[in-house]
Amino acid sequence: MLCYSTLLEYKFGVWVLNFRRLHEALERQRFASLYKHRLFKRALRLSWKNIERQPKIRKK
Repeated sequence: MLCYSTLLEYKFGVWVLNFRRLHEALERQRFASLYKHRLFKRALRLSWKNIERQPKIRKK
């Protein structure tokens, strides 16, 4: 039982460290990533609209 609990603590510690590292990276790149994400979403939406419009243009 002791071994299991220490393993769990170790795994949790590693997870916390990874989460902190990720959080720091996100804090550093938050505004840039948000802006990129918005641009990416807009680009995706536009590309989907273009894909939907293409058959209509071909019919004409």
